[in-house]
Amino acid sequence: MLLSRSSLASILRPILRSTLAALVLVAAIASGDLSDISLQRVANIFEVLNFSSSLILVGMVLALFVFARALRVSWRSWVAGVALGFGISASIDLSSEAFRSALGKSAFIAVDITQMAAFHVCVVVWLISLFLSAPTPSFADTKLQASDLELWDQELQRMVQR
Repeated sequence: MLLSRSSLASILRPILRSTLAALVLVAAIASGDLSDISLQRVANIFEVLNFSSSLILVGMVLALFVFARALRVSWRSWVAGVALGFGISASIDLSSEAFRSALGKSAFIAVDITQMAAFHVCVVVWLISLFLSAPTPSFADTKLQASDLELWDQELQRMVQR
């Protein structure tokens, strides 16, 4: 989304790649630190993978917020709404996974209900962004006419002569 709307795409591409690489590294470190939380190893692996993927999603949405603000990207597009919805869902997933690991089996039902509610909020954000997104401008004729080019050439020559 950022690279398609920016003239600084060549500069931003390495920054976004390094941000993603740092987030994957943080998620890997967090996965290693959280590997001994649960008694059941298989459930623990899935919980850690879910936590790591949510951490990466939240980090990428935060990076999107930072770069979108700096580059003045419009939040009225449906793409930004999809990213915001995923960010909301991932944030709730992160916090609910912390509750699930801290409280154990007694929190499973409450955490599942919270995650389902977060997904429903995510879908509502997607629908709102879809219906309220700014319409894409449509151009009747995208080809340049010879008269337009001549007019632009004359204006450019007039400006250069000043």
